[in-house]
Amino acid sequence: EIGSGLVGSEMCIRDRSSDESSQTDVLEVMYVTEYAYLHVAPDNDAENIVCMSPGVQVNVLEYEDNGYVKINFMNIDGPLTGYIYKDYLTTDSSIAVQW
Repeated sequence: EIGSGLVGSEMCIRDRSSDESSQTDVLEVMYVTEYAYLHVAPDNDAENIVCMSPGVQVNVLEYEDNGYVKINFMNIDGPLTGYIYKDYLTTDSSIAVQW
């Protein structure tokens, strides 16, 4: 599913979608560096929303004190917002997925 940030048979979408505020300031654009889960809360034990693929472009909305970053991105089913750990993000656009 091109552009979804998901991995074929390894898609890990849950039946849950995240809250999306209509007007949120983007702090910067970053890219996912390796397969990583987007969580509903800034905690590794929080429920997973989706498994993200390397190279997916995301908008950074907020930095948490515990190392998590609140992001949003356009998924195949629409916009998703959640939390990913900072070590899975980079500003290096050379890893961006080229469609």
